[in-house]
Amino acid sequence: MLQQMDSTGARQGFRGKVAELAVASAVLLIATALAYVALVRQLADRDSVTHTHIVLEKLGAVRSNVAEAESAERGYLLHGDDAYLAPYGQAVRDLRRNISDLRRLTGDNPVQHDTLKLLDRLVAAKLEFLDQRIQARYQQRTGTSVSGAQEGPGRQVREEVNLPLAAIKEEEDRLMVQRSGALQSSASKTKMTMGVLAGLSFIFIFSAGLIVQKEIAARARVEEQFRSLLEFAPDSIVVVNQRGEIVLVNAQTEKVFGYSRRELFRQSADMLMSQHFRQQHPGLRTQLFGDPKARPRSAGLELCCLRKDGTEFPVEISLAPLETAEGRLVSCAIRDITDRKQIQEALRRQAEEVERHRSELALSNVELIAANHELESFSYSVSHDLRAPLRTIDGFSLALLEDCGEKLDAQGRGYLHRVRAATQRMGVLIDDILNLSRVTRSEMRHERVDLSGIAKSILGDLAVAQPGRHAEVRIKEHLHAMGDPHLLHIVLENLLGNAWKFTSKMETAHIQFDQAPSSGTTIFFVRDDGAGFDSAHAERLFGAFQRLHDKDEFPGTGIGLATVQRIVHRHGGRIWAKGAIGGGATFYFTLAQTRR
Repeated sequence: MLQQMDSTGARQGFRGKVAELAVASAVLLIATALAYVALVRQLADRDSVTHTHIVLEKLGAVRSNVAEAESAERGYLLHGDDAYLAPYGQAVRDLRRNISDLRRLTGDNPVQHDTLKLLDRLVAAKLEFLDQRIQARYQQRTGTSVSGAQEGPGRQVREEVNLPLAAIKEEEDRLMVQRSGALQSSASKTKMTMGVLAGLSFIFIFSAGLIVQKEIAARARVEEQFRSLLEFAPDSIVVVNQRGEIVLVNAQTEKVFGYSRRELFRQSADMLMSQHFRQQHPGLRTQLFGDPKARPRSAGLELCCLRKDGTEFPVEISLAPLETAEGRLVSCAIRDITDRKQIQEALRRQAEEVERHRSELALSNVELIAANHELESFSYSVSHDLRAPLRTIDGFSLALLEDCGEKLDAQGRGYLHRVRAATQRMGVLIDDILNLSRVTRSEMRHERVDLSGIAKSILGDLAVAQPGRHAEVRIKEHLHAMGDPHLLHIVLENLLGNAWKFTSKMETAHIQFDQAPSSGTTIFFVRDDGAGFDSAHAERLFGAFQRLHDKDEFPGTGIGLATVQRIVHRHGGRIWAKGAIGGGATFYFTLAQTRR
């Protein structure tokens, strides 16, 4: 009856503890939800501030693009050199791209949308004005400077372009102040909510720990009442008296040790221990009975038992004192750990092997980090330390031509032109090397890319840069791929640029961008009927600084196709080429996840 009452009270107490834990869990869940809402709000405010920063950067880029286009246009008007048309075309492309980015970034702001419409019209007018002046200078080709022609309308358009830019910047500055305040407010709320959540979590964990501890103790007392069920225990159970005699064993003991119950009864427990263990621990039994308390398995000792056939095997032993009417007994639960020892040894060897590999990997990682640092330092040096002297050489050479050209003979002026051409060629080479380095280190985005649209844009810009060229271009519509838009633009820019370059000596060039028939992965190709190459040397095309044509015949650095190959490989694809000398060239490439 008393046991039944104790059991009923224990169940009621356990239910009360469960109810307390449920209430605490509900409060903790509510606090967690509030913290999550506050954090989401803070992240949204931070994204808004970042968005405003990006818009301001794009505004600065638009101003810079307009200035670069004007500078290149003035250079062309002054010198009539087609070399100024390339930076002019690049500035125009960058200007249109940055205005498109501004339109996308401010699409949710009606005020900015209207202002951008005005900016579009003014920029179009500005570019039309610059194109007219370039076209006029191109038609003259007399060497006469026309820099002052129609300067008044150009300055007026430039000032009109600056007005909407200033209005957009003023609106973004206002939004920056508003969004920064909202970010600070949400950050404060998040900190406060997280503090409350931490406090509640500590209280919950502490309370749960107390409840669990009490429950473990209660369960331990209950388990002691069922020691009579030793017969069904999975381990070998041996009960000995104070004299060390075996008084009880279970079936698992007979199975493990090979003795029958009759053979073990009233025999010394030492017969189950190996001779080596008995010599190392002769007084262990006396010690156990002198201090009767439960002990965990093995208690830190390496134990070894002895079977009837004389074989030894490692074991774990847990001890528990039993108070009976016959006196104090000790229950020994014996577990064969032969398999565990073998597994531990295998794991130890494996851990040593893993540690060795980890050390090697750590060393390789350190070397890789050092190599990346060296690459970054090299890129910085190339970008800053090498450009400065090149600009100085080119600038002074230009100054000599402009200021002292009449004092030099034709040979002297030719030397200066060769110096300028060499410095400009070196600048292009530096740009190509840096682009090749960035391609392997830049972070990739994966999205659907309109390759047909990119190809049209690139060839359109090439045609604008060289209006005297005659070319028949065929671009298949609706060619799409999954990949990084910027990197795939570089791929097509190099391939189509090569096709445009190597057909420059053709009266009418033919350039095609299409996809080849394939049942699996889509194969894209760029084909031209230009100078071509010997197919036996096709693999050399994709090596850095590898050229199959003389640089005086077709200018270039030999970096472009190496860059294309690295980008294609980063997209999980491959690239190859076919061609014939004088019969044109075709470059094929595939991209991962792009299937018919």
